[in-house]
Amino acid sequence: MASLATLRADVWNTLFTSITAASTTTSIVQHTNAFPDLKDGNPSFPILIIDNPRPARTLDNNSTSGNNVSRDTEIELTLYCKKGKQVDTISDALLNYLETNKDTIFTANNLFQVEMIDGGHTTFYLEDTNKLHEKVILLRFVCLL
Repeated sequence: MASLATLRADVWNTLFTSITAASTTTSIVQHTNAFPDLKDGNPSFPILIIDNPRPARTLDNNSTSGNNVSRDTEIELTLYCKKGKQVDTISDALLNYLETNKDTIFTANNLFQVEMIDGGHTTFYLEDTNKLHEKVILLRFVCLL
């Protein structure tokens, strides 16, 4: 799948492509790598932000097996919705999609030992008028290079 030099981009593109393909299943309107700029108008919700992967760089967290090198890697998926119930419904659909399609999303791309951690649900206000609900999902896996 990835080389060490392209690990971040390759993992991000794999997840972006897979999650975007699931938008009809998950009802996510916008997929991006950062929250939209509010100066451009009101963004469409629900929004899923796919953060940049964070591969471990210490020798203690990296291992070699034969000619292969692996990196423990984390990536956060942050979901923003206008309705509280929607954030749980959509995140459940997203987690189910990732789990159901784990062979084509993760295994086929040399991503193993996948953990999906539901980080809970918070509510906050955006520009004092728009109430948003946020849920963070942490994905942890080993990337075999």
